[in-house]
Amino acid sequence: DGNIILDAAGNIVLEPGGGSITSDAQNFTIISQESSKPAYTLQNTKDDDSAAIFTFDKNRFVSSEEAGTADGDKLGTIQWTGTNNVIGGTELITYANIGAFIEEVDDTDESGMLKMQVAASNGTVSTMQDGLIIRGDKSTRDANVTIGNLPSSTTTVAGSLTVTSDLTVNGDTVTF
Repeated sequence: DGNIILDAAGNIVLEPGGGSITSDAQNFTIISQESSKPAYTLQNTKDDDSAAIFTFDKNRFVSSEEAGTADGDKLGTIQWTGTNNVIGGTELITYANIGAFIEEVDDTDESGMLKMQVAASNGTVSTMQDGLIIRGDKSTRDANVTIGNLPSSTTTVAGSLTVTSDLTVNGDTVTF
């Protein structure tokens, strides 16, 4: 029913015998005033072909009579923020994020969506804009990809582009 403060002159090592550490904290913040810190490392030292896993688990299962997650639910977001240079102070701005969503939850038709977004401005206001969207199809096993958010967006391919199926060009100008 109070705060616990760990103030160590050296490292703090947690070695749970059961192999798990669980917390029901609503926020977990790591702060450092050092360059390129804090660093977060998931290290797997097993001599095999597996690796560490970072899982976002959206589980709003209510009961056996009710469905849990629903179409459109957000599964998790990785977000990059920083301040801007507004005169008279600073504002915390989200400059980029990656979000994962449920497209379809129906049993045997599950599909997901991954969005990569960046801040973009029209000279007056900045908003998050889709740069890359990957959508799983619920019936064809296709992964469909959208690059850019507006017809004025530019997509640059450095190197060769190989198209292994039909190529459709919508527009007035094609330059070879």
